[in-house]
Amino acid sequence: MRKSLKYILKLLAIMITIFITGYFIERSAFLGNSFIILNEYFIIFASLSIFTLTWFAYGRCKDDHTLFMGATFLIIGVFELFHVLSYSFMPDFITPNTPQKATIFKEVIQVITAPLFLISAYLYKDTLQLLNKYILFISAIILSIIPLTSIYFLGYIIRNYPSMYSHDDEPSTLRISLLLLSILIIFYASYIYSKRFKQSEEESLIFLVYGFILMGIGDIITYPFETSGILLKCAGFYYVYLALHHSYIELPYDKLLIAEESLKLAKNEAENANQVKSEFLSTMSHELRTPLNSIIGFSDLLKQKMVGELNQKQEHYIDNILNSSKHLLSLINDILDLSKIESGKIEMNVEKISLPSTINDTLEMVRTTAIKHNINLIKEFDPGLEFLEADKQKLKQILFNLLSNAVKFSKQNEGTITITSKKYDEIVQISVKDTGIGIKKEDMGKLFNKFQQIESATYRKYGGTGLGLAISKELVELHGGNIWAESKYGEGSTFTFQIPIENKKGGMIL
Repeated sequence: MRKSLKYILKLLAIMITIFITGYFIERSAFLGNSFIILNEYFIIFASLSIFTLTWFAYGRCKDDHTLFMGATFLIIGVFELFHVLSYSFMPDFITPNTPQKATIFKEVIQVITAPLFLISAYLYKDTLQLLNKYILFISAIILSIIPLTSIYFLGYIIRNYPSMYSHDDEPSTLRISLLLLSILIIFYASYIYSKRFKQSEEESLIFLVYGFILMGIGDIITYPFETSGILLKCAGFYYVYLALHHSYIELPYDKLLIAEESLKLAKNEAENANQVKSEFLSTMSHELRTPLNSIIGFSDLLKQKMVGELNQKQEHYIDNILNSSKHLLSLINDILDLSKIESGKIEMNVEKISLPSTINDTLEMVRTTAIKHNINLIKEFDPGLEFLEADKQKLKQILFNLLSNAVKFSKQNEGTITITSKKYDEIVQISVKDTGIGIKKEDMGKLFNKFQQIESATYRKYGGTGLGLAISKELVELHGGNIWAESKYGEGSTFTFQIPIENKKGGMIL
């Protein structure tokens, strides 16, 4: 209630100030009709400016209310122009200019704008998307040129126009009724917009309410106080322009700035949360590895029968303990590696290394498992590629992750794994191709995600931590490269990565 009173008092203050200003200007002999004409030119300019503003704003917001307001003010601007051109002191506009001819256009504006304003109030935010930019534009042009197409009938209208006046040259009841009805419709449209303002608190709506009310009051005041009425109408057009400019130019820009700030804040919060998570995982991994290494060490002693003989069941249990412990240690090591990468604490020891030698060393790590499952390993090295600058241990880790996956998912007794190296200018490309189970098309996007297996059935059958490929991706990117995969389900997969031959970063801590 207090807010509503504040807006009402502000509107009253504006109206009183404008009225008093117009009253004193009207009493000043040196201004005369030229001041009124100047203000009417301002109304034409404001109307066409509103049309231009809304026309271009529609391209961004696609809001039918924008189009409708633009078309409405195009019609108002054109009729207002015809009104000014019809003044007696202006050159004849198609037919001889008379005060009655000018008044006709003025009153046409009052009659047609009121229902258009009311329609716009119902269209605001509730449109059914039935309007079209070009249909509205064509409709506005047609409505605007109606006076030109019917101008030859103007003589008849002018001859019969006095009948709309009473005998003492005052407006008849019909003309007064039309004027009052138009103003009531405008006030009702303002009331609808004010209700919408209470719901949304959008400042542009209160400007629109001010504009409509000032136009309506201006139409009433014009008859006894012409200058004050014209000034009130000018103020109304100014406030409508402010409303639409704020709604379709300033507000979207402000929302964009707020969205950018929110995104920055969310990004910072996510980075902080990720940092805390990485530090936590790093700490916990260290804490878990110490007792786990003890379990593995003591289990090895028992398996080697260093403290006495074991029966068959005890040996089976020790094997299970060792296998489970090593699997858990592998998972913890993966988590530790990932947390180091994410926290930026991993050390890159870049040196000149032999690529064929590094690949051969890594192949030896998976050869035993490959032979056990009768999987054939093939090497295809580029003879022109011998050395590159990279972190040898991390390159081995990338290769091992890809090769161990290829072995794991290859078809036993008939599988083939091919590792290929090629040189492309200053880039080395390494591919690991298998003839395994392949990957479904819908699962390709999940491959390099952390802690994610492509399907639970695969995890249960083949095992795995779900981190190998994610770590490989991070390590490849630390070398300044990229990694991707190609696969056909049921026929096999190819994992490829590229890194620079010369590492520009050198040996450094990232």
